Amino acid sequence: MTGRTLGILGLGGIGTRLAVLAHAFPMRVVYHSRRRNPAAPAFCEYFEKVEDMLAQTDVLSVHVPLRPETVGLVGEKWIRALKPGAIIINTARGKVIDEEAMIRALEDGHVSIFPRVIMVRITKCSKPARCCRIGRLPQRARGQPSSP
Repeated sequence: MTGRTLGILGLGGIGTRLAVLAHAFPMRVVYHSRRRNPAAPAFCEYFEKVEDMLAQTDVLSVHVPLRPETVGLVGEKWIRALKPGAIIINTARGKVIDEEAMIRALEDGHVSIFPRVIMVRITKCSKPARCCRIGRLPQRARGQPSSP
């Protein structure tokens, strides 16, 4: 991850802690929140326009609360604004990510990894091998029965 750009969507307490940890790699850390965070570490670059941040992001980490206005927040437009091959880490609630848009991006390779313990419903993916590339998903997330 050294030399890559981490984009943080929602720089609250958890996002700030991640920024500090990622900076040690060293990674460039950029963020977008509803407003600039006055407590953000000096090395964090604020982007007022989320699309400008996404265009420079290699790894996107999502840290927003689930509210009616954040359901599907990370949708087709924002996913496609990321650099090709980007990684999305969703530490927010699952519904913040548009499942269908994520599956399309995984299938066509625009997003390389979506590491979530209980990922999108993988059974909807027409190319499960590509959608499960990280290989460490629980069997039930891949549509297979869990072993005891």
